[in-house]
Amino acid sequence: LKEVRNLASLNHEGIVRYNSSWLEKPPSGWQLCSQTLEDWLNKNSSRDQENAKNLFKQLVSAVEYLHRKNKIHRDLKPSNILLDEDGRVKLCDLGITAD
Repeated sequence: LKEVRNLASLNHEGIVRYNSSWLEKPPSGWQLCSQTLEDWLNKNSSRDQENAKNLFKQLVSAVEYLHRKNKIHRDLKPSNILLDEDGRVKLCDLGITAD
């Protein structure tokens, strides 16, 4: 529930969106993403440095946005960074975000 409230108050292209009510069964509001950054790193290692730089810039932008909103993501790790179908970063798991 805290994560849904946090997501409802945030609007940034680098943070996963929740577009519906958590009371739906099954919940259908989560933005679809194809893989985690952890998956991407396991597949690409150091061979794709330009794409890695781009992903890092997107991640920094999302974290900076959270900080401007006085929020701190307290569980930032590759498995909590999603990549959508177009390879764009979507920060998720804001359930233990501190204000």
